[in-house]
Amino acid sequence: MRQDVNVERHLSAAFTGKKSLINIALIKIVLTLFTILVGVRIGHAEGGEINVGVAANFTATFKQLELEFEQLSGHQLAPSFGSTGQLYAQIHHGAPFDLFLSADVNRADKLIQEHQAEGNSGFIYAQGKLVLLSTTGMPVADGVIFSLPPKNNWRLAIANPKLAPYGLAAVETLQALGAYAQLKDHMIVAQSIAQTMQFVASGHVDLGFVALSQVRAISSIDSNQYWLVPTEMYRPINQKAVLLNKGRGNIAAKEFLTFLRSDKAISIIHSHGYSTVPMPNQPHTDNVLSTDNTPWQP
Repeated sequence: MRQDVNVERHLSAAFTGKKSLINIALIKIVLTLFTILVGVRIGHAEGGEINVGVAANFTATFKQLELEFEQLSGHQLAPSFGSTGQLYAQIHHGAPFDLFLSADVNRADKLIQEHQAEGNSGFIYAQGKLVLLSTTGMPVADGVIFSLPPKNNWRLAIANPKLAPYGLAAVETLQALGAYAQLKDHMIVAQSIAQTMQFVASGHVDLGFVALSQVRAISSIDSNQYWLVPTEMYRPINQKAVLLNKGRGNIAAKEFLTFLRSDKAISIIHSHGYSTVPMPNQPHTDNVLSTDNTPWQP
């Protein structure tokens, strides 16, 4: 404000008594408009930045949420996508994330227990669905292919079950089908569900267990190329969001968590093939990523 007054004084001094009061009034109007415009620019520049660790399966969904949130709020999201296990390890090594959108409940809860995240901030933002996908014309309906002896050295891609909940769900599905033992030698293990999708889409493998949301993101994939695995074959893939210690003072990060529970965000999440859980009925734990109780050996 002091700067504006000084500018006005100097400008006014340049006008002698020969100038009318109208000119001075115009100067005041110009200065007022200038101050308003500067204030608008500063307000926009003060939009917060939010660093988010995001489970790889949620990539396409998050990008649409990101667009919507940034337009509504003026804040900027800076996502890092990866497997839940990898992101969890990065947080332990000091990754500067404000928020963690985990693909499971267990990793988010562990961060709370380890005092690296706010205990009352967590909620399940999405429930994932597993599909078996083939882009090579191999039959996938009802998992019938797993009842046949493997032929022509075909290969099956799954995400590492020690790092990715969708990989663990794939192992559980194969165990439910009684096909795990015979298929172990035909598996290609990816580091994340995103890499699993790359293997299948590129034709480097014949089959792969991926997320329904990934399939929905590719318009060229039709329904006869994938099998939606019945949810009773694997533990629920409850994906939990949590506010990390670094984000405690970040108002923008808290606003994004609020947005993630809004009707608009839930509509976007559903459109990508996820379910959601009403807040009052959310279970505390589910889909615990533990390799101690599974025969999987990478």
